Amino acid sequence: MAFLRGLTGLLWAFFGGGMATMLCFVALPLGGRGNRYQLMIQRVWAKVTLWIFGIRLRIEHRDRLPKGSCIVVANHCSNLDIFVLMSALRGDVRFIAKMELMALVPISLGMWSIGHIFVRRSSRRSGRSAVLQAEDQVRHSNAKVLFFPEGTRSLPDGPQLPWRMGAFALAVAAQVPVQPIAVVGTANCWPPNQLFPRAGGEVLLHFLPPVETQGLAKGDRLQLKDQVAACVTERLKSPTQA
Repeated sequence: MAFLRGLTGLLWAFFGGGMATMLCFVALPLGGRGNRYQLMIQRVWAKVTLWIFGIRLRIEHRDRLPKGSCIVVANHCSNLDIFVLMSALRGDVRFIAKMELMALVPISLGMWSIGHIFVRRSSRRSGRSAVLQAEDQVRHSNAKVLFFPEGTRSLPDGPQLPWRMGAFALAVAAQVPVQPIAVVGTANCWPPNQLFPRAGGEVLLHFLPPVETQGLAKGDRLQLKDQVAACVTERLKSPTQA
């Protein structure tokens, strides 16, 4: 039964994602890329996927999320992370996604229509281009941009991978706050080395206090990165603490 539920969830994620993509293109003339109708379609798709998987989502301190533009950063250890964050984040949220996801047609077309940004992890030029696109969205579209600073999934029973600088360089350049989120439990529900997720389970999203960047300069980026990474790491050490 658990296997069937996981398989059903995967089939929905793909074929339901195709339907969501068609609806996103239908909604495109209603306000351009990333309009509220597209974002609602995306959120419903993610929520239904979690429901089919039997995942219970617990969110702590979501009220800390800034109302305006910000850079959202989270740890990353499962394919499930993207679904729980799509479900939980409110407003105009854009994701920095790895270029390999472009192969998931038609889902990738839907992501493009909304304005999510694709980056080739092995290319510095692609990384710089992604940061420039994200900066434009933060400055001119009042968007929130989500980064996984580790760049790829870390092992659930191992340390986090080194955090990259892009998110923090962007936050300082745009002078917008950084919103850290600690994601707990996704690796237990969908381990990175398994094709199918496990049915059931609980995931915790803990919104940590946002870190302001007003007045910070280029030389402060490393300290900002280390400060935010330390906050997330400390929260992951005590996931049951409120």
